[in-house]
Amino acid sequence: TFCTGAARDSKNRNRFGVDVNRNYTVGSVFDGYVGGSLDCLSSGAAGPAELSEAEQSAEFLSAAKRIVGAISGYRGTVTWPSNTGPVADVLFSAGGNSADLLYYEFGSYAWDFEVGNDLWNPTTKQWEGVGFQPPYDEAHAESQEYAAVLVELLQLAKDSATLP
Repeated sequence: TFCTGAARDSKNRNRFGVDVNRNYTVGSVFDGYVGGSLDCLSSGAAGPAELSEAEQSAEFLSAAKRIVGAISGYRGTVTWPSNTGPVADVLFSAGGNSADLLYYEFGSYAWDFEVGNDLWNPTTKQWEGVGFQPPYDEAHAESQEYAAVLVELLQLAKDSATLP
């Protein structure tokens, strides 16, 4: 996101972002046309510059889908890729977290994973939370999901590496 200062407050996390349909090079707000906005809290935010988001958004979502696939591939856990992105952008301000540091300071995709996925109960036909301190069997199963994610992260890094 290109929000800074007070606008960057996590209470605005569902408001800030770039409308990628306002981020192209022809007839943009950067050329003096109306219909887009330089306000990062606007629903028509054009971004910090033309084409600042187009490739990066697609690449991040593609990587996120692979990560989510690695999680669900272990035992069918559902994780929503639409909630994927820098922590401060999609969840809340988690000051000092490693994923935001890697993303904003080094341009590296990174994820913060938390234990406590909701599980589907086929008897009650409802999702049930297990909390941040699940029983051992659940905690172990989640650790194995995230082990699969670590392998996929390494594969993503290998796939995106450019050779000289």
